[in-house]
Amino acid sequence: MTTPSDFFATLANFQAATVPFKQLSLARKARLQLGKIAPPNGWRQLRVAVLASGTLSQFADLLCAMLAKQQIAIDVYESDYGSVPQAILNPASDLYTFAPDVVILLTNQRDLLTIGQLSAGADIDALQRAELQHWQSLWQTLGERTNATIIQNNFDLPAGSVFGSMDQKLRFTPKRYIQELNLLFADAMPAHVLVHDLAGLAATVGAQSWQDPRMYHHAKQPCTLENLPRYAQSVAQLILASVGHVKKCLVLDLDNTLWGGVIGDDGLSGIELGQGSPLGEAHLALQRYALRLKDRGVLLAVCSKNNIENAVQPFQSHPDMLLKEDDIACFVANWLPKPDNIRTISETLNIGLDSFVFVDDNPAERAIVREFLPMVAVPEMPEDAAYYVRTLQDGQYFESITYSAEDANRTAMYKANQARQEQQQSSVDMDSFLGSLNMEAIIRPFQAADMERIAQLIARSNQFNLLTRRHSLEALQHFAQDPNVLTISMRLKDKFGDNGLIAVWIGMGDTETKTVTIDTWLMSCRVLSRGAEQHLRNHVAMLCQDAGYDTLVGVYSPTKKNRMVADLYPRLGFEATDTDNVWALALNNYAEIPTHITTLS
Repeated sequence: MTTPSDFFATLANFQAATVPFKQLSLARKARLQLGKIAPPNGWRQLRVAVLASGTLSQFADLLCAMLAKQQIAIDVYESDYGSVPQAILNPASDLYTFAPDVVILLTNQRDLLTIGQLSAGADIDALQRAELQHWQSLWQTLGERTNATIIQNNFDLPAGSVFGSMDQKLRFTPKRYIQELNLLFADAMPAHVLVHDLAGLAATVGAQSWQDPRMYHHAKQPCTLENLPRYAQSVAQLILASVGHVKKCLVLDLDNTLWGGVIGDDGLSGIELGQGSPLGEAHLALQRYALRLKDRGVLLAVCSKNNIENAVQPFQSHPDMLLKEDDIACFVANWLPKPDNIRTISETLNIGLDSFVFVDDNPAERAIVREFLPMVAVPEMPEDAAYYVRTLQDGQYFESITYSAEDANRTAMYKANQARQEQQQSSVDMDSFLGSLNMEAIIRPFQAADMERIAQLIARSNQFNLLTRRHSLEALQHFAQDPNVLTISMRLKDKFGDNGLIAVWIGMGDTETKTVTIDTWLMSCRVLSRGAEQHLRNHVAMLCQDAGYDTLVGVYSPTKKNRMVADLYPRLGFEATDTDNVWALALNNYAEIPTHITTLS
């Protein structure tokens, strides 16, 4: 009998960049094994529908194995050959019996209905509107009949051209037409639809390398066999992001990673960095890429075997150094083992180790981190620094489905939190420390301006998250308009800075039983132990009581990551019910919990 350990052993050698035929065999074996055994405790289970006009099974095998490596077991529905619209539009379709959590539309340029109508005299705007309306009707139908997240490919560009370089100028050529259509799709996609950038993926590989006319004509294969693993990995990363499996921090070595040479031996003038040196420019490219990640909300950390005074010198004094100390959320340089220092970074930033990507030029250091911290992503860096950025980009570690204005300020928020921790250590007691922070909160129903950040928190929060429900942006917008749904967002600032939007709460009201059941309660871990959860509980209780409800019911759904809130409800005055992990607060007889937070009107 196949055991979970056998299954893990099968996946241990599964890498997206290896020979595809071996990949396909391993993927098929992994999928068959997963169908025979119950997923281990703590695994997430998803129902994934894959719809395409071509061959699906090999893609589905790869997708299953790649998600299983992240402890997600998927049950896959595959559409019949060439029947995507039929599967969606038929209300009696097996697709809806399957009740998918995720629907993937593996479209490509051959699925465009209007591509054959292009001509010099065609009304291009009308054709694009007709094409978009066709796909919008499918998205709408799926949205009405399922609660699934929809992943829709955009369209890869043709490998050849009609007019050569003039293709870029003439709107009726297939290449220009598809380019415009892809932009229209991206702008028109509703909240429950995520775009998968097939065009970008194919362009990275090269159109002729991506497309295999013979394989398409013989087997309707969507791309070459060599590129199937890359294709499945790209879609898998988007699914992972949609369910909250996101990388939040890039941990960087220094010597021969951010610059060429060893700062402790070569000195500031001896390291290679900057224009005029091929190696120096390669390291500069990695710094530039890291800065772009930081600007979109990824935290940067340093983990280096170095004396701290040497390690910080290039950040402070090297004229070509792009990264500065203020860009680094946590800077650790000493002679301790790197797994120990990465744990320190995790504790300092208060984010899980599975949120880290570790970059180091030294294969021995990479091997040690993989051995002792298997949950940390450790890309196999090439010997040539010129390929560092490409390696990170190919890994798609930082796939994102949302972006909010607060992302750009994330590093500053974490550095401010470190300042709070330093003051806490120097305070006489916790009460005096909290009182000294001068904390102010803004608590209000969901607002349109906050929706992207609220959706982002729901997608990414795992630790302080009592039920770990992942609501789409569209669902959140619906909740905000429903009179029987109570919604709350909470912002918090203090003398060290603005923490931004740090808490989301959703309650489902039942006017007959006069009960509100908590559907979602999550908070950013960087504000824990400051009274924010107590303050929000006070506000929630008052809000529900003023709305005419008698009882507030809270449910705790345990996961591997949210154990920190296992006792939250009893700590906040809720009483146990006859049902495990279900707690109740009588709104006509509850005590307000004192905090040091003032709510701004």
